Amino acid sequence: MILGVPLSYLVPELQGETARLPALCWSLGGLAFGFVFLWLIGFVFSKIVKKEALGFGDVKLIGAVGAFFGPWAVLFTIIVSSFVGAAVKGDYLHICVENSRAKTVPKKTERKGYGLEILRDLVDRNHGQIDLQPGEGRFRVAVTVENF
Repeated sequence: MILGVPLSYLVPELQGETARLPALCWSLGGLAFGFVFLWLIGFVFSKIVKKEALGFGDVKLIGAVGAFFGPWAVLFTIIVSSFVGAAVKGDYLHICVENSRAKTVPKKTERKGYGLEILRDLVDRNHGQIDLQPGEGRFRVAVTVENF
């Protein structure tokens, strides 16, 4: 975020400009727009749900996108990432629903390791491999699937 403004001044082509002053203005405008736009969304939603709704890292990241590439890139990034996020989350929910239909959910006291059971079933159905490396109270999982 900090480097975007001076870099846009030194390399005005980042903003699609040939002159340095308009590039600097676009960079500052993109920084302000991205930063304020996402912060405002997070602030309003936090007041509605009464807890933190958006991390400050997200706000800084979108501000950096604006500083490097301008306000139009901020809009493009937010719109595209919303669609990609919805598609990925939708696939994740579909997998969870599909797995919950295939198995009965155990009682709360019996749920230890249930996520691993779902993961193994998913890997088996998609002709994949799973590698478990146990540790102290935790384990590392490496998954490879073909049809995911």
